[in-house]
Amino acid sequence: MSFFFRHQPLKALFLVGRSLYVIFAIPLWAITNALPSWRPRRSWSLKNALRVKLLRTGLKILFQVGIPEPPALDSFKREPNRVVWIERAAPDLIVSEIRDLAEKNGVKAVKVGGFWGGPVGSDGVVGQRASPEERVVYYFHGGAHVMGSSHPDGRVAAGSPFMPANPFPSSLLDAITGYRYLVEDVGFDPRRIILAGDSTGGGIAFNLAHYLAGQTCADDSHSAFVRNARSDIVQDVVENSYTRRSLLGKLPDEFAEKSLCISPGARFAEWKPGAFAGFPPTFIQAGDADSDLGRNAGGERQAT
Repeated sequence: MSFFFRHQPLKALFLVGRSLYVIFAIPLWAITNALPSWRPRRSWSLKNALRVKLLRTGLKILFQVGIPEPPALDSFKREPNRVVWIERAAPDLIVSEIRDLAEKNGVKAVKVGGFWGGPVGSDGVVGQRASPEERVVYYFHGGAHVMGSSHPDGRVAAGSPFMPANPFPSSLLDAITGYRYLVEDVGFDPRRIILAGDSTGGGIAFNLAHYLAGQTCADDSHSAFVRNARSDIVQDVVENSYTRRSLLGKLPDEFAEKSLCISPGARFAEWKPGAFAGFPPTFIQAGDADSDLGRNAGGERQAT
């Protein structure tokens, strides 16, 4: 069960126990990964194999004791001029299936914040009016939909055993809000906005492209999901049902299995001819050690 040790004193006892376990386990991990053939990937060094093992253990601990709340954007005092707050997208921008899903889950567009990178204007203010040929990268962070928000109220999904909050399509509404800001307020040509993201952020970028294009939004033993189960850092997060519960909210379970909005690479996703028509040029990258390698490759072929 996720977050079983989230309350004190169980949390403290669990953390002490797991810390001792890690201390004593590291030498054993070093022995069991001593030879390249014993490591999840032959090409990995011993140091890399141990690093992955530590990261995976840390993620398992995180999903037992609780995910720390991220700092609000206003707390970043070092570069306050990089922060921008964006007014929520107007209701008429949320249409079709996404509007219906938002109503079912009680989700609305809200004011969102973000960071600007690159040079600032001569007055030190970000968000200067874009020049006609200027490009911008609109980047979405990862976090399994349940970690890493910069919203002051924690605009991430949450599910049982916590109070359900911000299910799908919250992340897509936030993405639409930011896109509207870049086009209408800053003046970027939509053809010069590059959507990008890592991990879950890549999925959000994909969803936004799918939405803007005018669309509605068990593996075999040889699949990458099975083959790379030991080498993918976030495998345990993928197998944990917390993200699924948090995203679905009031939506039925089969929505996660079939919807192109939540999981376009799912085995039973309802792909139809022309499902990704109107997409911009798309590049999807996955490492050889990732468990979703095969699904990303299939999505790339279909998208192009």
